[in-house]
Amino acid sequence: MFVVNPISGGLNKRKLPELIAKNLNRELFAPELFYTSLKLNAREITLKAIEEKFDIIIAAGGDGTMNQVAQCLINSDIIMGILPLGSGNGLARHLQIPLQIKKAIAFINRLNTVKIDTIKVNDQYSVNCIGIGFDAFIAYHFSKLPHRGLKTYITTTIKHFKNYHRQYYKIKIDTEIFEDKAAIVTFANSTQWGNNFHIASTADITDGKIDVTIIKHLNYRNILQLAYRLISKTIHKSKQAITLKAEEIEIQLDENTPMHIDGEPMLTKGLVKIQIEPHSLNILCDL
Repeated sequence: MFVVNPISGGLNKRKLPELIAKNLNRELFAPELFYTSLKLNAREITLKAIEEKFDIIIAAGGDGTMNQVAQCLINSDIIMGILPLGSGNGLARHLQIPLQIKKAIAFINRLNTVKIDTIKVNDQYSVNCIGIGFDAFIAYHFSKLPHRGLKTYITTTIKHFKNYHRQYYKIKIDTEIFEDKAAIVTFANSTQWGNNFHIASTADITDGKIDVTIIKHLNYRNILQLAYRLISKTIHKSKQAITLKAEEIEIQLDENTPMHIDGEPMLTKGLVKIQIEPHSLNILCDL
């Protein structure tokens, strides 16, 4: 089953059934397409697919669609795939899934699967990364806009950059305590947010560890250097960043705080428990 988000990434999906018919091996697969809507989200469609005994469920959309599908498949034998139709496609890039849609469909024919880690966040799951701080603040405002895409994201970032004030956090990272102000705090499974901005340069999605990146300061003096580090996969070498690996994390948020799970923002308050779930999702990829 293909779970298709018709509005993800601002891309037109009208030709998707034709592309699937032309590029998917029909000797191996009998595909069906279901489209998300205001009344039926990706999670509900995925649960329906599980009931109907589908062997493979493909999230055709962005990281939000991917997350809703994955939530239902963690710790099951069902295979998940991704057609990267979103704005950032962070997980798909990390898993080396082709971004060109014809090639991404043909990639499914290989049936190359790997058991990857996921991250449990209280009663939810993340497959790519969780963030608090500036990136979550931007994701929250970005989600309110009528138009998506990289250009809109950059415009939103520039608009709010000068008005953002870093927050104070107390974070237990395994047995260590981080207690200070920070601008960005990311708990990553893969290396990147999306669009090849690598917030966790050394992350391994199968190593049973969460990669923690803390950037204490974000200002006009260091923004270009940090951008270079993110693009060049060297954020772990930056003096501006603290990087750690962990299995369990706890954060106490005393007031409503923007947080994103795989790019989907929310306001969160209270104790947030984050822990690794090793080798818990069977996914089509090229690792």
